[in-house]
Amino acid sequence: MAARRYLAALSNNVNQLARHANATDEFPEAARVMLTRVRAIADRINAMLDARVR
Repeated sequence: MAARRYLAALSNNVNQLARHANATDEFPEAARVMLTRVRAIADRINAMLDARVR
């Protein structure tokens, strides 16, 4: 559950990036890198949780 809370906090940051990108029509490369990492973390969390359920 702690991992999901961490992911939720990261999602908040992603939403802030999206708002910035929509307002300024720019999306920094560092944000792209961070999103790739967030997706990887989300995939790992989901895989771990799926494995525990089965």
